[in-house]
Amino acid sequence: MTDGERNDFDSPWKEALEKFLRPFLALCFPEVEALIDWSREVVFLDTELQALEHDAEAGRQYVDKLIRTYQCDGTEAWILVHVEIQTQPDAQLAERMFLCQERLDLRHRRPVISLAVLADGDSRYRSGTYQRRLGGCWLEFGFPTCKLLDFSEEQLNRPGDPIAWVIRAHLIALRSKRNTPFRYQRKLELLRHLAEDTIDRETLYQLLRLTDWFLPLSEREEITLRQQLLEQTPDKTMPFVTTLERLARQEGREEGREEGLREAIRDVVLARFGQVPEEVGAQLEQCHQAGILRQWHRHALAATDLAAFTAELLGTEPGENGR
Repeated sequence: MTDGERNDFDSPWKEALEKFLRPFLALCFPEVEALIDWSREVVFLDTELQALEHDAEAGRQYVDKLIRTYQCDGTEAWILVHVEIQTQPDAQLAERMFLCQERLDLRHRRPVISLAVLADGDSRYRSGTYQRRLGGCWLEFGFPTCKLLDFSEEQLNRPGDPIAWVIRAHLIALRSKRNTPFRYQRKLELLRHLAEDTIDRETLYQLLRLTDWFLPLSEREEITLRQQLLEQTPDKTMPFVTTLERLARQEGREEGREEGLREAIRDVVLARFGQVPEEVGAQLEQCHQAGILRQWHRHALAATDLAAFTAELLGTEPGENGR
């Protein structure tokens, strides 16, 4: 894996930790998850983390997330989560983990739990402890690690667990190259299973974004994949073609919502029927009412064929009120 490929994992893992911290700890570090009082606020300390990296003398420390939590006994505890993605064994990992812990202690005087996720593709690589010995003095620093390759398919078959899905996507990415039949097929299988899960809509939306981050395909492959999903399980896979609609709802301006809905309709029509006729595009641009656009979006999802959808669209006045 090149440095560029490694960096491709950086953003999705950071977002996964922010969105799904508790499921992450429950699956990868259950003893730590049990220590935390989840009724109290969890805070990601990005400023403190940036200061730590700025102080580092040996270049980037590969620190990903620093989190302030409270233990069940009421005491404050900071958690340093480090995601290590390497193609070769890193003999310096234990030392770097120790230096991070040391700098945090010197700067903030807080107890820190250091955790390392070994997300590389080498099944033999493990990290040991950091040790220093001189003149009868000695120091040893150890930390819990989680090797993603150690998880079996059975262990990751956890309905409702978002981190299990994230790890599955990550492992597929490790074992496949972009724009290959193997990656396409595995992503299709992953999304089909995800569509059948009983997770809530917001979690589904986040997992779709993360899956696309981990497993990017060409534009043509994405269109084909969506068509297959709609054909195989049409009642369950609609959320996969409404991502832009979800983004539009987050947009505060009415104009943004309308444009997002137009894009969502185009996306559905293209995924289901392979083309967006010119007259359909023109009709969409003429409509400036979110209610009508939502109505057309539902028709795009339910229409039996392109002709039926086009007839419905062109038979509706853009100025009519929709619900």
